[in-house]
Amino acid sequence: MKNNYQIQNKCPICENEKDIFYLDNYRLHLEEDNFFFNNLKLFKCNICETGFAYPMPELENLSEFYKNTYRSSDRPPWWTSKIYDNKHVSYLEDKNLSLLQYLTTFVNISEIENIFDFGAGYGDLGFILKKKKPSISLDCSENDKECEKILIERGYNNFRNIEDTNCKYDLILAIHSLEHLTNTKIFINFKKLLKPNGLIFFEVPNSSQEYFSKRIYDSPHLIFFTKKSFEKIGLKYNLKLINITTTSYSMYDSFKFQKQSQDLYKKLNNGIFKLKYIKNFVKNITPKIFLKFRRDYLKLKKINDDFRLNHFINNSNDSWCVRGIFKKND
Repeated sequence: MKNNYQIQNKCPICENEKDIFYLDNYRLHLEEDNFFFNNLKLFKCNICETGFAYPMPELENLSEFYKNTYRSSDRPPWWTSKIYDNKHVSYLEDKNLSLLQYLTTFVNISEIENIFDFGAGYGDLGFILKKKKPSISLDCSENDKECEKILIERGYNNFRNIEDTNCKYDLILAIHSLEHLTNTKIFINFKKLLKPNGLIFFEVPNSSQEYFSKRIYDSPHLIFFTKKSFEKIGLKYNLKLINITTTSYSMYDSFKFQKQSQDLYKKLNNGIFKLKYIKNFVKNITPKIFLKFRRDYLKLKKINDDFRLNHFINNSNDSWCVRGIFKKND
């Protein structure tokens, strides 16, 4: 369908203004997020195959969303995690071990002295790398208050603004953070922060045509990347693409999990008892030893689950994520 909307901005990657198509109205994860993502449309650049929301939300509203709302304990998907009650061991999840396996295929940890983790969340991958090499220095940028507590415990120095650090880094991590931005100018910052021959390791959702035709919701993502998107980013910012692959479980499984999470949230929050009250009640009356027993049981059960194999398979056309490594050209 040819674009019938007046678009005044450019594609966030290749800056194309003409060959852009309207895709659909923007779909909210939770209806109460309308304040942050109101009246957005989805468009796609036909040149670099990148999707994007328009008009982009106000940066002030986005900052408030990620600081106080996004990872709230009564919102999906965070409360659906099997080890939600012990975020400190989240680094042992298969998805993080898969990231470690991929990264160390191309990067020698012994040569890494310091890391900057952009939009770090709980900083799982950086924490793993520091466990393998304790001398590694960890810096990050993360605005979420709950995440910041764990990051500090794990040895991170948190800069709320990436421009506040004047260090030079061997490795920058951008794991499921780029899709939350309003543009790709962050790569200018990344290049300034990198040492000569420094590396950027990224992973984002794989926004292929199948994604747009079958997706459950869009928010809070604002830019929708494909492999071709990163090829264009490499050319635009003079970065060498060392490797790029598709990875993780299938699109079908991802959409299934999204629907289950959304449906469960609606069911619990439309009932007599609100989810947060149920959680607080259970937490207060359940001894910690039983919570630990439950977590250990779920981890043991997961070991015998064939589904976990999906985290370690790359180069499948229907995979949910795009993952790759850039090297700074000097």
